[in-house]
Amino acid sequence: MMRKKFERVLIDIDTQRDFIDPDGALFFEGAEKTIPNLEKLFAWAADRGVPIISTVDSHDPDDPEFADWPPHCVLDTWGHEKLPETLIEPRKVVRREGETLDVDSLFERYRQVIFQKQTIGLFDNPALQQVISELDVDCYIVCGVATDYCVRSMVEKLLEMDRCVELVVDAIEGIDKQTSGDLVKTFISQGVAPMTTAALVARQEAGET
Repeated sequence: MMRKKFERVLIDIDTQRDFIDPDGALFFEGAEKTIPNLEKLFAWAADRGVPIISTVDSHDPDDPEFADWPPHCVLDTWGHEKLPETLIEPRKVVRREGETLDVDSLFERYRQVIFQKQTIGLFDNPALQQVISELDVDCYIVCGVATDYCVRSMVEKLLEMDRCVELVVDAIEGIDKQTSGDLVKTFISQGVAPMTTAALVARQEAGET
């Protein structure tokens, strides 16, 4: 059976309450400003049938990472939850330990697949690496937080795997603004295409690739 080819897949990084809600444990300035564009991206993806891969930081209460960061995104807490604007049905959650997935049927059954992970390294969940390795996708659209941490990790991994990447620059935000701005410039120099939410939606509505 020939594997289905997708024109675009949206990758949504760590759009969780503890990072983006001003009451979150690891909220950082500017993160909340991404919400309107995240909502537009998800509405666009839902309308166009674009598959969504999401990641969620997922920690235990005594996680070793909390030696370097305040406790955040602890499983089964308010802060671990994704923003409601970044959830669609039907969806599947793949827990941190991963599972072997039938990639050929995955996005026939689900519109959104959410991968839990315990570290900045997004392929900490082996199922995520499996899915990106096996999917036939023209280009990945990346959004979320934080630019200088997990967004960076995802973009670098996609480039290592020789994948096409479009970065939605008004639907990402970094903790260190200077570092994040420099990273975006570096990504562009490496072939990543910068895109605004409005331009992406308008281009797709016009039937352009």
